[in-house]
Amino acid sequence: MGEATNELNQPERIERRIEETRARLDDKLGVLEQRARDAVSIRRRVAERPWAAVGGAAAVGLALGLYRGWKSRDE
Repeated sequence: MGEATNELNQPERIERRIEETRARLDDKLGVLEQRARDAVSIRRRVAERPWAAVGGAAAVGLALGLYRGWKSRDE
């Protein structure tokens, strides 16, 4: 008789485990989404390291200026 009771509870236990697993996955997905947003957030990176952003912008401007200068010499 004990086996029949376990068999009746088996689907309920499986459903409970599925719900618990789904909840854990939802939590982990939320953390992952936030990390992904933070990783690509230019505003946040500039706010965290403003001088690095200024240096990077200056380097890009210099590179583009040099490229255009060399290109106009070739013409």
